[in-house]
Amino acid sequence: LTFGLLWYVGALGPARDGSWWARRSDREQAEVGYRAERRARRQRIVLRTSVALGVVFLIGFLATYPTLLTGTDRTSLQYSVGGPISFVHKCDRDRGGDWTCYRYDDAVSGDVPFRTTVDRLGCWTATNDAKGYSSIDRELSGCVTVFSHLRLAGRILGW
Repeated sequence: LTFGLLWYVGALGPARDGSWWARRSDREQAEVGYRAERRARRQRIVLRTSVALGVVFLIGFLATYPTLLTGTDRTSLQYSVGGPISFVHKCDRDRGGDWTCYRYDDAVSGDVPFRTTVDRLGCWTATNDAKGYSSIDRELSGCVTVFSHLRLAGRILGW
């Protein structure tokens, strides 16, 4: 008379306590909970690892290019272009926005001027137009790093 509709009502209803269906359902629910817990644990591990790698990348990037935060100052740029030996001069900025920095040259026993351009990352290109300086390159390039900002050798030697 019901064309099997009561069977669907009985099939969808809760199983009796202690029956085979109830025990099977408890095992499946426990397994589903275990899988969900494993998935959540895996997601936490992936998230923590991603955050840790991101922090390491950010620290490495800022250590390599600290000029993004600190800007370019004349002492750090001079230390980057001239090295720790060239301590007599500091870079001077001209009206065009370029810098004049100095690098020590043994051939003349003094500092040689370089016209230096700096980009926003703190990377610079220095050119020397003066003739007669044979022991030094005419074009130099590099970046202001965290070591240029800290000037460790100069601080140790008291410059």
